[in-house]
Amino acid sequence: MEFMDESTKKSLDFQYVLDRINVITSYGQFYKKRMKPYIPGEEQKLIEELNKVEKAVVYAEDKELIGDMDSVLHRIKDLRGSIKRSEKGSILTEVELFEIKNFLFSIRDLKQLLDENRVILWDGIKIQPIQELEELLDPENTGIPTFYIYDSYSEDLKMIRQQKRNIERDIKYSLKTSDNLNLLKRKVQMLKDKEEKEEMNIRNRLTKEIAKHSKKLWMNIASIGKLDFTLGKAKFAVEIDAIKPSIVNKHLLTIIEGRHPKIEEMINEKGLEFTPISVDLQQGVACITGANMGGKTVSLKLMGLLTVMAQYGLLIPADKMILGLNNFVKSSIGDLQSIDKGLSTFGGEIKLIQEAIEISNNKGLILIDELARGTNPEEGYAITKAIVQYLLDKNSITVLTTHYDNIGNIDDITHLQVVGLSSIDLNNLETKLKDINIDKIDMISSLMDYRLMEVDKDKDVPKDAINIARIMGLDSKIIKLAEGNL
Repeated sequence: MEFMDESTKKSLDFQYVLDRINVITSYGQFYKKRMKPYIPGEEQKLIEELNKVEKAVVYAEDKELIGDMDSVLHRIKDLRGSIKRSEKGSILTEVELFEIKNFLFSIRDLKQLLDENRVILWDGIKIQPIQELEELLDPENTGIPTFYIYDSYSEDLKMIRQQKRNIERDIKYSLKTSDNLNLLKRKVQMLKDKEEKEEMNIRNRLTKEIAKHSKKLWMNIASIGKLDFTLGKAKFAVEIDAIKPSIVNKHLLTIIEGRHPKIEEMINEKGLEFTPISVDLQQGVACITGANMGGKTVSLKLMGLLTVMAQYGLLIPADKMILGLNNFVKSSIGDLQSIDKGLSTFGGEIKLIQEAIEISNNKGLILIDELARGTNPEEGYAITKAIVQYLLDKNSITVLTTHYDNIGNIDDITHLQVVGLSSIDLNNLETKLKDINIDKIDMISSLMDYRLMEVDKDKDVPKDAINIARIMGLDSKIIKLAEGNL
């Protein structure tokens, strides 16, 4: 069973989260690409991973340390192909030998940096310099990360190069005839051929020594990848002020003051503040009601994204989170029209919801946004109520938003309402509304209370739509007529 389909991944903005996990090395990318969710039965493994990231946050908060570590990691190239070639007996090129030498120096520098800052590494991560290879690739102890086939590698090479230099000097200062010069040039060419052959022999010998140490090289590569990936997750956690969720065996979802990182970033760019959301959900169905612009969809996206983040071993942006693991997360959020398949928006919704219904007994999280908004109200209400009734006793946590009355008052359903504009004194808005420079949409956003509150099942769906229309400047006569029609 697929944990999360592409539609859900897109609607929850999980790709945004993945893009924010900044890994530097190709080895870190390897582990990032292999990210997978922890599912029921893997609670202990997830707890261990979250503990690891939480410990890494301490180092990620040290800007000087993390800057120095990033600087070293940026120097590290992908050597996996070269190491495999050495193991197969292929002779490495000078460029490959240079990259391996640079890698060895980077390991040494990274190890020194970790030791100086008393960084405690996690199980499975061990940065271990390979002194024998360092000395082999830097026989003259220059400490310079460039590579050169030194004379000291071979007496024959040293002799050939000396002879070549002597003849080249004779050619440069010689007054001999052209025949003698041609003879000297032929000798130089012969010596160059010998030099190349001897250099190849040396590269072959160095390659064999590298192959002998391949196990240590692979160990360092794996350790650097894990370190880079874990630090990437920790740095992201610092950026979004994230905490470690508590993982439990019971199927539930509790979020205290949770924030959706992408939406929060967008809101902050407008000079506004994101209103944190809190929920406490058990297995069964919860219904969220509230006016359009009331943040119902944001609440759904937040619940889904924080759940997915936690199950992928990430810290989450909230004050607290308690989570029982899911086998799947499935959402029906946003524009589901599929022109290429000939489906209307409503048809796209039903397709996704049917897929969720088929697996609803498999302990998952189902998120449904404004079901049946693309069809007539009477049938839409009937279908929405039927789906809620069907999902009530399934082994999943289902959360849906709706504008239909009487969905939230079904027995055994948890009814949540967006606080909205209920606490706003609309009479005091007149002064602000007279200011033509005020952006009405931004004003509503600043006034709207997006928090969720659990209400009695008989609580009516709030009528904030008329208040929103009033703030947006709809003719007062139409407002009065609308209020009279309620």
